Amino acid sequence: MVETRIVNKGNKMDNTCKSFVEKLQQYIDKDLPKEESMSMFLHARDCVDCSVELDRLESICSSLNELPEIQSPADFDQKILSSIPYNSYKAMADIRQPRVPVILDEEIIPGIVRSPLTRGICSSIAVLSIAGLISGWLDSSGMLIFVAGAMPESLVRLQSIFRKKYFQKVERDAA
Repeated sequence: MVETRIVNKGNKMDNTCKSFVEKLQQYIDKDLPKEESMSMFLHARDCVDCSVELDRLESICSSLNELPEIQSPADFDQKILSSIPYNSYKAMADIRQPRVPVILDEEIIPGIVRSPLTRGICSSIAVLSIAGLISGWLDSSGMLIFVAGAMPESLVRLQSIFRKKYFQKVERDAA
């Protein structure tokens, strides 16, 4: 394990080094937020043991990336599927999840757009822009304001409708 390689403060790894080691792969893969990445960089710059560990893991990753890609045999999937007993597969039916198309995944719409506060404010803007158009207070640019205001609620509701229809279809097909 990586932790045994880093020895600080009398054979005990301090919390900063431990946190560094835990996040090392994410740092190398550039999967950390900017602030955490900067903190990791600064720690590696100041801590000799962690810097050595970073270099070692980067070297391993680099070597692995240089390996040639291996093609799986044409019948690979079939062999794997045939090795799973049907009764075991059938027993897992309750825990298997249907794959949802990406566009129907709730996370595709950012949280700020799905937020009830955002949807409420934007819906209010849409209603006020329609009132402004009807009363003559807004010109045709009010339609653009209406569309922008209605967009978050429309996206969330349309996605919800299509998700419901998709899952109804999946249930119908499964039956």
